[in-house]
Amino acid sequence: MRRYGRVEPAVLAERGPVPLTVLMEAARQVEVRHLAVREGLDLVLTDRGREVADRLARAREESLSELLGDWWGPDRPTDLVRLVRELNGELCGSDAERPTDGRRPQERPVPQYR
Repeated sequence: MRRYGRVEPAVLAERGPVPLTVLMEAARQVEVRHLAVREGLDLVLTDRGREVADRLARAREESLSELLGDWWGPDRPTDLVRLVRELNGELCGSDAERPTDGRRPQERPVPQYR
């Protein structure tokens, strides 16, 4: 929804693994929280919804940067930065990235690959 500013929940259900009933409940929640409004079949982000989506994207980007460790930073080539931002845009997030009233999610060990 952040990418296009609008989404039709039924189309998401057709294209992904999340059941329509779950998507409809999520749609109801974002409407109740005034993060999106209905325009026909589409849900459209409100100004507040865009702010929340941007904050979530920044949190996801920080999470990805932690996973990348010393590969992430302003001194790295911009193509890597662009790649991570693109990956961030494609990811749906995880439970650990959900807002928690300002509290950080539990720290989890990062797998070490050698």
